[in-house]
Formats: sequence, structure tokens, C-alpha cells
Amino acid sequence: MAGEAGAGDQVFVTQLREKFGLDKPLPEQLFRYVKGIASLDLGFSFRQQAPVAKLILDRLPATLLLTMTAFAISLVFGILFACWRRASPEPGPTPPLPCWRWCSMPPRCSGSR
Repeated sequence: MAGEAGAGDQVFVTQLREKFGLDKPLPEQLFRYVKGIASLDLGFSFRQQAPVAKLILDRLPATLLLTMTAFAISLVFGILFACWRRASPEPGPTPPLPCWRWCSMPPRCSGSR
């Protein structure tokens, strides 16, 4: 923030640290953070000049629409694929569930890369 404002002097940085509570000990900062989250006080966005909870709630309808649309599309394609797979004359052996999980796991999680 200090760099964006063009005022990176030590006095301004000290004021910012005091304003955000970064001059307090780390356990106190953590306690204040957890207390704020528990009371649904997500803070204030200085970039958007609005409370964070309001920003999230404003974007929630579009997020839910996108999520539900993706779910509906994947459900339709999943059902169609299952029907097509079942209707094929010789589906072949189906790998067990642990194999599906292992094959769909990213390489960084399985340790292969």
C-alpha cells in the first residue's frame, strides 16, 4: 500500500503498521484475527473501500449461479456417459475405485514428479 501511494517513508509505514495492528505481538494478532472471523467481521477492503463481508455477499449470487450451472452440466454429461457405457455391448473390466482416485490425483500429490 505504501508503494502504491508513492509515500514509502518510514513514518508512513509505521502509521500503517499501527493502523492494521501489525505492531502488536503475533499471538495477539492471531487472537484478534480468529475473534473477527468467529464474529463474521472479515475486515475492510481498502482497495475497494467497502467491508469484505459486503463484497463477498455482493458476488455470492453470481458465484452460486456459476457453481450450479457447472454442477448441472456435469450431472447431465455424467448420466449420459453412464447410460452410453451401460448400453455398449462389451464394457470391459472397470478399475476399482482406489485406482480412479490415484489416476485423478495430480502428480505433485502422488509424488511421481
